[in-house]
Amino acid sequence: MLQVKTFLDKSNIHGIGLFLSDPVKKGDLIWHFTQGIDRIIPREEIEGLTKEEQEFIENAAVYDEDEDGYYLVSDNIRFMNHSDTPNCGETDQTSDALELFALRDIEPGEELTLDYNQMEEGSDDFGDEMFVKFNKK
Repeated sequence: MLQVKTFLDKSNIHGIGLFLSDPVKKGDLIWHFTQGIDRIIPREEIEGLTKEEQEFIENAAVYDEDEDGYYLVSDNIRFMNHSDTPNCGETDQTSDALELFALRDIEPGEELTLDYNQMEEGSDDFGDEMFVKFNKK
């Protein structure tokens, strides 16, 4: 769940982007997986869905082999676009927690970005899928 105030707007990177409403400092928590708001959907549950529902999960969630399930986030973090010089990311690669932090001070109105390639190091799909694969062009 996002831990900072944001809004959606047209992105200069691609399509719709996620923008910051209030300033944050380097190291501030931007987002974390919140059980009950965000979900891990077991693979066998997905198999029982309609074709349209399965396609939605395929486009909006990420499969995790260790969990044998799909991470589905409920907030606008899915609109975070890719950047080779991101302002958000993981700071502790050894942690199992799904968390994103400000990598530098970020001003209101700036688009929040993530290096999908960095996120993919620990998982085959996390970066592309977790943050809407159609945003990475």
